[in-house]
Amino acid sequence: MRKVKILFIDDIRNPFDYIKNVDGVFVVIARSAHQAIEALKDYTFDIIFFDHDLGDDRTGYDIAKWIVENNIKIKQGFRIVSANPVGRFNISQLLNHYGYQELS
Repeated sequence: MRKVKILFIDDIRNPFDYIKNVDGVFVVIARSAHQAIEALKDYTFDIIFFDHDLGDDRTGYDIAKWIVENNIKIKQGFRIVSANPVGRFNISQLLNHYGYQELS
């Protein structure tokens, strides 16, 4: 069985509050935009979870822009876990516009 690779971008949340079935799952946790972009350079992910406000000068939207600009593939799709409604909307609109699949 192939492992599902997940990138969880959030400065404070526990990914396992959102990812219930951990069998066969490989999770990379990025607590900053820098960590997320470095992970995206090293791996291809099946699913990416986005927070918007990362506690530093860059946001989840900045990561989404980087993904689009660098034509990064997300095999299954993305999910937004941010409580910031404007940030959620902006990430969703950008990625959906470029054909990325939003997961519920």
